[in-house]
Amino acid sequence: MACSMPFNNKNLDISFFVFKPTVVIIDDLVHELKHFSLSTENLGCVQSSIFRSIHGNMIIWYGAWQKQSSKEKEQLTSTLKSMLTKISSMAVLVEQSFLEANGGESRDGSSTARFSTGDIICLNSASTTTNDLNDLCYAVLAILRSRFTKMEGITAGLCLKGQSRPIVVCIHVWKSLHFCYSWILNSDHRNWMRPYLERFSIDMKYDVFRVVYVSGDNVVDLNYISPHQMLENGKENRQGQAQVHRHAHNFREVQQCTLLSIKTRGCSEDCSYCPQSSKYDTGVKGQRLMNKEAVLGAAKKAKEAGSTRFCMGAAWRDTLGRKTNFNQILEYVKDIRDMGMEVCCTLGMLEKQQALELKKAGLTAYNHNLDTSREYYPNIITTRTYDERLKTLEFVCDAGINVCSGGIIGLGEAEEDRVGLLHTLSTLPTHPESVPINALAAVKGTPLEDQKVNSLNCLICQ
Repeated sequence: MACSMPFNNKNLDISFFVFKPTVVIIDDLVHELKHFSLSTENLGCVQSSIFRSIHGNMIIWYGAWQKQSSKEKEQLTSTLKSMLTKISSMAVLVEQSFLEANGGESRDGSSTARFSTGDIICLNSASTTTNDLNDLCYAVLAILRSRFTKMEGITAGLCLKGQSRPIVVCIHVWKSLHFCYSWILNSDHRNWMRPYLERFSIDMKYDVFRVVYVSGDNVVDLNYISPHQMLENGKENRQGQAQVHRHAHNFREVQQCTLLSIKTRGCSEDCSYCPQSSKYDTGVKGQRLMNKEAVLGAAKKAKEAGSTRFCMGAAWRDTLGRKTNFNQILEYVKDIRDMGMEVCCTLGMLEKQQALELKKAGLTAYNHNLDTSREYYPNIITTRTYDERLKTLEFVCDAGINVCSGGIIGLGEAEEDRVGLLHTLSTLPTHPESVPINALAAVKGTPLEDQKVNSLNCLICQ
């Protein structure tokens, strides 16, 4: 589903409720705001959405309404605030405004700004005096239109004018957090704005948000169980946890993926579990990077067998100094995407530019496991630090590539280490798309060849 903001619809009132969370688990607040959104439909709300600040310190609820008189809006505002009783224990309402569209631009040539769950919203606001409001609106709209075609990665931009307050809001819709930040941090971006705005006395604010809900999303679980309740109830609540998962995912569907080792053995890392390390004699035969014909042939067979994602793994510590091989892999990614498949890679550590190049080639996801907790990690690997692994995940996420990151159970770690791994993954700025949890397969010749995995129960954190 998607929300649509027409550029020139003067018969639509747009409301923003800005909240500052006072709770640690923001998901609980978002859940209550979803219920709030459903309730507003009975009051005539045409569409609604929830924006969550990337930095986690602000939540915006957006609602669109058919044009109303000032008195009707006052009454509506009073009613809406009275419906926020439960939310008031989770957040402080710091601002509330009604605005109207004043123009915009879109990449698809339509006269509407559209956004869906997962999109990135950059929101800029400028407060001024009442006398300057119209002139400021024209200036902000002129800035948007003059630079829109040069803003790489943007899908739409919209200028809104305050109705009861002298404020102008400019919304930029992006499909990638990377493109959004590249634009914001560009020094030229600030320089060319000055001639348009220097004559105004304004107070400017901006923040970057991710769209976490739009009306019509089938994600509101009336039997929602908060993370606190799950932890408190333990085993007795496993059935409830399964219900939450099944409400968000079709439990009758499983994605079939195929993993191919396109370059085997010879890795300089000393991961204690890995038979591909050059430091251990494991009997695994080394193989150079597979050629294009062989890789694409394997991908074609995988698709014919029902796989919708093709994953390529290379036994490297990193991709530095491997420009020729890396460029080959970029070609593999492009060609496999052209087959209509998703593509995943695991190539070791990446630099920022390499992540961007993989994204440009069409990479869907990048796998880079953390393996275990930060505390236990030095017992398993000494040639690469935990922070180096996290830095690669950061580059991948910033490039707009889905993160696939998990770990291995049965390395000799304690239960606290399993919890530590999950805690690290769950507190990343953006949650991984997938979290693979593997059981150790002890291989002869590795330092962990005698490590025993007692049972599948070790895959569960009791």
